[in-house]
Amino acid sequence: MAEFQNESAFCGAGIPVVDLNNDATATKWYSTPTQVLLANIGIPAVLTIGIPANLAFLFMLYRVPRMRTVTNFYLANLAVSDTLYLCFYSLIYIRSHRRTPFWPLHENSEAACLTQSVTLDLFYFSSNYLITLVAVERYYAVCHPLRSLQRASPYRRVALVVVTWALALAFAVVVCPRLGSLQKVCIIWPETNHLTSQATALTFCWASKQWSLLLSYCLYVGIWSIGVVANLVMYVRIVRRLGRRNIGPQQNAMNVRNKVARMLIINSAVFFILQMPRVVVFNVFALVSASKGGNAMPTGDAATIFPIAVFLVLLNSAVNPYIFTLTNPKYRQALRDALCCCCPKRRVGVATDTGPPEQNDPGNPGTQQTLQTRT
Repeated sequence: MAEFQNESAFCGAGIPVVDLNNDATATKWYSTPTQVLLANIGIPAVLTIGIPANLAFLFMLYRVPRMRTVTNFYLANLAVSDTLYLCFYSLIYIRSHRRTPFWPLHENSEAACLTQSVTLDLFYFSSNYLITLVAVERYYAVCHPLRSLQRASPYRRVALVVVTWALALAFAVVVCPRLGSLQKVCIIWPETNHLTSQATALTFCWASKQWSLLLSYCLYVGIWSIGVVANLVMYVRIVRRLGRRNIGPQQNAMNVRNKVARMLIINSAVFFILQMPRVVVFNVFALVSASKGGNAMPTGDAATIFPIAVFLVLLNSAVNPYIFTLTNPKYRQALRDALCCCCPKRRVGVATDTGPPEQNDPGNPGTQQTLQTRT
């Protein structure tokens, strides 16, 4: 905030001043074209494709009992987290953009800043933990089926999900000081600007302490990196284990391996790839800047690239249901069964827990424990 002036007769002593008559200051504070596009086009587009898709996935699990497996129970929580993240982030971002032409988050109280920070980070962390929880469940189901069967229990599933949400909430509370302070500034508008009628004093959510920023950057990078490594290791072992199984002729074994691995790998790969730009642009560069005592990336470039990274994170919360249906025919059939309200209910079975979870999961081609009922 080097553009702040410490004293001004216009605003009173002690209140930082942002003079928008200065071109360099105006460039730093005004929303860039990329930020405007994100608010006016990007976010509405993601909402249009993401909210219906996640709700359709949840509706499918409600309507088709055979799809209520362990994996889908975790994926349902992921869909809830993604839906809430899309809704809250879009509401906060668009509202702030409509209230001021500036990029920083505009609020009127520290309580509002803390609430928004905890809410957004809760859904962000929970999605990371849930996608890893799915990988852990698949790993034990494929690589350690007997141990998975011995531990299978509805109470255990619920307990794991509760712990996941509790951890996400705990980390969200830890990093909330990154936006926990209310920074009041005095705006000097250009006299020719149509915004001169707006309030001269504005308040923004800001970091209360420098350590809070460093802590949040480290946690974001660390949790994302651990998730990438954990998913990579488990999915590599899953693919290797499936390739070694004797399921009829060798060609059949290869087909099974490829079909299962496609959904497993694509889902997690897309998840972490779409999150990578935000982790790199917003957190890694911030850590480098803090260590060097200067900006690792020019302010203008960061203001242009960061909205793109935000858009990819929001898109990440919208595409999971599409990946499920595009890569697995049983999800497509279940979705048709759920949405075809006027058609006879065909193959709407009840998933049982008489076998290892990978047998009960319709996402796996080797499903053998589904009871078929016809009406």
